Amino acid sequence: LTGMLNEMKHIASRSLFTKYLFVTSAVLICSLIIFGIIMSTLVSNRWRSEKQQQLADNAHIVADRMNAYVIPVPTRTGDGISATMQYVVTDTGKEKLRSTLGILSSSCGADIFIVDAQGTTVICSEEYLRADTSDKEEFKCRHQKKSISPSVIAAAARVREYRITDRLGGIYDQNHFIVAVPFVAGGDVGKEYIAGFVFVASSASAI
Repeated sequence: LTGMLNEMKHIASRSLFTKYLFVTSAVLICSLIIFGIIMSTLVSNRWRSEKQQQLADNAHIVADRMNAYVIPVPTRTGDGISATMQYVVTDTGKEKLRSTLGILSSSCGADIFIVDAQGTTVICSEEYLRADTSDKEEFKCRHQKKSISPSVIAAAARVREYRITDRLGGIYDQNHFIVAVPFVAGGDVGKEYIAGFVFVASSASAI
């Protein structure tokens, strides 16, 4: 009888040890899974933040150079007498910017295009990156086929850097992360005018 009792105690002790081992292992595995999810989320968020900042930095690089490529052009108003000043990108400036936008676009994997103060695309990185250069004068990128909506232009004009995730009025079929940075023209301090905007756009699914 004593031997039987000892055997039962041994079995019970072993069963209890197995339960503790199972519970401990389950807790440890769950902890590792939760830790992995947290680390993955942190890394993903950090990568996304760095990618978005890279796009913004490229937009600022181009915007900071734009003053050298724009010139004032008087535009007559409806009465034919008074004139308003409109700033346009010179042809020489377009040629220089075309390669700059193409190189930056390739490095960051995003579209870069410049619009005037009314939201009409003036020059785009697609002009440099497209494979067929034989129809240079006839080529129109997707950004030139539609103007940026006045609401986006107005919002971008109020801040130093405007960010939005959008299809940009149908220019893109899917949502894109977009950064818009205004650039100014005019030599006199306090008399600078927003001459246009630099847009950088990358697929939201890729960020």
